[in-house]
Amino acid sequence: MPPNTLAVRLGIALLIAAPVAGCGAGAPDDAEARAVVTRFIDQLRAGEIDAAWESTTADFKSDEGRESFRKYVKGKPVLAGPLEIAELKQVEIHGLTRWEAVLHPPSETKPPAIVRTMIAQEGDAWRVERLVVE
Repeated sequence: MPPNTLAVRLGIALLIAAPVAGCGAGAPDDAEARAVVTRFIDQLRAGEIDAAWESTTADFKSDEGRESFRKYVKGKPVLAGPLEIAELKQVEIHGLTRWEAVLHPPSETKPPAIVRTMIAQEGDAWRVERLVVE
């Protein structure tokens, strides 16, 4: 086989394989991201703080130990009530895809409580990377 033919075949194979290689467990769609955030918030609301903590990233766990997380959640009464996702958007941070959710109680509170979460891919799963109550 002439050398040019081999190069052309390899080039075609790479063009075909490149898009497939990136497909894997890529970014979740809106519904999947919403489900991850909702499951986490529902666990907090149900008092399943340990289960919620287990659904976070290794970085989150490293920054926020289990006992510290328990104290944080118990000190934020807004997390015990119903929350609605007001905004959900895909963002890119340092070239990595994340989903950020802004939640608030369904009724007006003065001042309005805002809960922010961010999810990130860890291995083949999407996990909570950040929780902030403002």
